[in-house]
Amino acid sequence: MNELRQLRWSALKWMGKSAAHYRYYMDNPIKETDPMRVGSRVHDLVLKGGRNRFAVWEGARRAGKEYDLFSLAHQDATILTTDQEDRAGIIANAVLQDYDAVQAIFGCVTEATRAWEIAGRECAGTPDAVGPGSIVDLKVTNDGSPGRLPWQARKMGWLGQLAWYDFGLFGGACSNLTLVTVEDKPPHLVTVYRLTPNAVELGHRTWRSHFERLRVCEESCVWPGYSDCIVPLDVDQEFTLHSSGEVIEIE
Repeated sequence: MNELRQLRWSALKWMGKSAAHYRYYMDNPIKETDPMRVGSRVHDLVLKGGRNRFAVWEGARRAGKEYDLFSLAHQDATILTTDQEDRAGIIANAVLQDYDAVQAIFGCVTEATRAWEIAGRECAGTPDAVGPGSIVDLKVTNDGSPGRLPWQARKMGWLGQLAWYDFGLFGGACSNLTLVTVEDKPPHLVTVYRLTPNAVELGHRTWRSHFERLRVCEESCVWPGYSDCIVPLDVDQEFTLHSSGEVIEIE
């Protein structure tokens, strides 16, 4: 594993799952999935107005001699199907028609990579949008409801991601950290969330905890999983079923 590469949140976030996951991710980068391609295209349309690094394949399936030739001709582009292009356009349009979302992004510098150092370690990030005293991240999600989003933001590391950018760009003093969420299913509801001081603090605690654990693992060359002993399983907490069928904890 190349330890000298710039540390990004896309890698550091895996320390929140386990050090073993981080090590595996660094040795085996995740391959882009169809939802990831659609999400990337939504970001492209909203933040950059559509760039030429995407190509649309109009064939019935992504296989065969014609597709191989198409891929070869567009090897520097992300290839989408017509259905994926259409869905990305609808989702992006929902964001661009939302007043609060547009106001949050308007006038910002979008998708510009920044670099900084933490304890001598080279770090980097590419925030979706950065303005005077503000950082905005755009998220395509399956549930952007106020009742669900706070839990998802913690689980997915979105709070830590915004705080990571905050520290790198503003020294942790950014006054406005914002999530713009859009649902990937109709009616593609858009909701804008501004992090409270408590959420910002949690985000900073999150990335700092991940960073310190990473330093310990790198120094010791030990990459543990969830636990090195038998873990007792209890159900004292009160749980409920989410509408998706997933069990979540009542706080």
